[in-house]
Amino acid sequence: MMILLGVVSLGAAALFAVIVFLDKQSVWKRQEEERSIQLVASFDSERCGMETPILIRFTNIGTKTLLSMDFQLSGYRKGFSSPVYGDGIEGAIGYESDKILSSGESYESCWKVPQLDDGAQEVPPLSVEWRATYSYGYFEE
Repeated sequence: MMILLGVVSLGAAALFAVIVFLDKQSVWKRQEEERSIQLVASFDSERCGMETPILIRFTNIGTKTLLSMDFQLSGYRKGFSSPVYGDGIEGAIGYESDKILSSGESYESCWKVPQLDDGAQEVPPLSVEWRATYSYGYFEE
């Protein structure tokens, strides 16, 4: 009976180790994907127009083809860590781009200024530091 209990315990420990290892691999894969996408946002009404003045450049520096991605767009007063515009606001809905980017490819597109955070003093969008932040990507396997 003790031998059976020992075998079951050893099997459970091995199963637990495999599950932890697979979970770690998933986390590592996700972190690698996050590092493979670069986003740069700026206010550029000359190139984009006043309707959609936020220019975002998406670059795939990874090895896999990006099929689509979710991201956040936020505007910050210079020198501050809380956003006054947009999706840095907790619970806010993000954005999606379905532009397919092969390894090494870049793409630029123009976006509307996000909503002003509740209670935030209005700051001209031109004077705000814009940040586009990768949330999640869908890659070709």
